[in-house]
Amino acid sequence: MDKTIPITPVQKMVSACSGALITSILVTPLDVVKTRLQSQTLNQRVPKIAFCYASPLSVACIDTYPTVPHRGFAACRLKGHSTSCTPVLRICASDFAVEDANKQFKGTWDGVVKIVRNEGFTKLWKGLSPTLLMQIPATAIYYVGYDHMRDFIKLNVNDPNIDKFSPLIVGSLARTCAATCISPIELIRTRVQSTAAGTGLSEVMSGVAKMVKNSGASSLWRGLSPTLWRDVPFSGIYWMGYESIKTSILNQRSEEAPLTPSDEFELAFVAGALSGSIAAVLTTPFDVAKTRIQVDSSNDTLVNRKPRMFDIMKSIARNEGIGGLFTGLIPRVAKVAPSCAIMISSYEVGKALFRED
Repeated sequence: MDKTIPITPVQKMVSACSGALITSILVTPLDVVKTRLQSQTLNQRVPKIAFCYASPLSVACIDTYPTVPHRGFAACRLKGHSTSCTPVLRICASDFAVEDANKQFKGTWDGVVKIVRNEGFTKLWKGLSPTLLMQIPATAIYYVGYDHMRDFIKLNVNDPNIDKFSPLIVGSLARTCAATCISPIELIRTRVQSTAAGTGLSEVMSGVAKMVKNSGASSLWRGLSPTLWRDVPFSGIYWMGYESIKTSILNQRSEEAPLTPSDEFELAFVAGALSGSIAAVLTTPFDVAKTRIQVDSSNDTLVNRKPRMFDIMKSIARNEGIGGLFTGLIPRVAKVAPSCAIMISSYEVGKALFRED
């Protein structure tokens, strides 16, 4: 049957969602490690408050770990108790609970090993549920939307220059729509993945509910701006690179026969991996800033506080050096390259099979 027969939007959605399912299961461990690497500096020093009944001979403490707005030495004696046993709220530099150095990630493989050793093998797939929930609307909007807008330009615009750069424009528009729709789920997924063992989805949802109560429903879109800063240029670069690499490979083919599903898979896999890697490297600083904004719960109760992308990036560069902006680069590329390759090749093969049917 003619390979040019168009397929329906539903068939495109099925192709996209099948690719998203495979991709999410395979690359979620790398996403977990990347998120932990990018967010662990926020959790290295957690202030410990000790409520003590102090006497000249002994101190019995009950420890809690709320976030306090300052560090250093402070003491507050409460009235109404004997001088021999006075309740003291003590916040001391020595009381900071510094995360065990043995649990700090030094790299991608080190992160994988320590998660498996300290938390269990299944924790590498932490956040998979919201990831899968997020992928259904995201892939439907993103891939099907891209295809329809791209086809519309090809059929209705005769300017070769516009057609050449249409992947850049269309890819950016499709990603903007998809990212806006799934931003609340993305926030939840990022917080789930950034937490260590012992903190599950219910605890994260409780924290998110408090955030909404204090800051309003719009706080669910916290991180949307940095997400767009990361995803929109990534998508534009990715689709531009993908179409260019794919065209270049097709031009070098000596055969004039139509592509088989196997050919479609190989072509899309190579083009997707290469273009995804390039886009991932260029947009990693935005990814680091996005992660820091979304996992930092210290400003959940501050209604008017809206972290700015470039303020966060400047702070990271000032405190951690330029290298801090590329924290998690290796797991990000290791995740993005195969995920782009698997996703786009599954999508293209799915469409090719539907055409044959």
